[in-house]
Amino acid sequence: MRLPPLLVFLAASWTWAVPYLPQVAARIPASGCRIRLEWNIAPGGSIAPPRTAKGTLEVAEGDRFHFRSPELEVASDGTTMRQWNGSTNQVLLRSVAQVPVADLPSSLLRAALSGSETASSTEKFEGTPALKLALSVAQPPLSKYVRATLWARESDRTPLRLELEDAEGGLVVWKLTSIQPWKPVAKDLELAAHKGAEVVDMR
Repeated sequence: MRLPPLLVFLAASWTWAVPYLPQVAARIPASGCRIRLEWNIAPGGSIAPPRTAKGTLEVAEGDRFHFRSPELEVASDGTTMRQWNGSTNQVLLRSVAQVPVADLPSSLLRAALSGSETASSTEKFEGTPALKLALSVAQPPLSKYVRATLWARESDRTPLRLELEDAEGGLVVWKLTSIQPWKPVAKDLELAAHKGAEVVDMR
């Protein structure tokens, strides 16, 4: 049976209006995942040079995560966040409740994936056809930023890049190179022992 022209138009409009973000979010296992990424921070309004860390981000449920790289390691068991900085060889201890949500990579990633897109387009990302999604920054923790953009591979909706810009022009960029399911045990959320590191308890 043929649909009347108006219904055909409405059906086509609905298909066009379906958001991509839930499809992209479905590529991140909710129970836990291991992400290989390059993490870049370029402060705005400052002469400080950009910082780059290449490593692995393991995300569990809640505010539990572990990021490992040669120059930076951050681990949270949901109660305490421990951060080792290779440049100072210091370990900072902070209560998770004291840490801004935008500074918790697990919460920031979930906020980006569970939010809403305000616009979408198709373009090349490093030679690969990709979806470029402009994300709403109306709700925290994304409200810390003036712009949030997520790229995903067009063929399978796998997230490729998350870019956040603050009011001073500072940028936080995650380039995701691989995503795998991950089921943590308690020791996976512990910070490694760093020889000679000074421990600074800020709780």
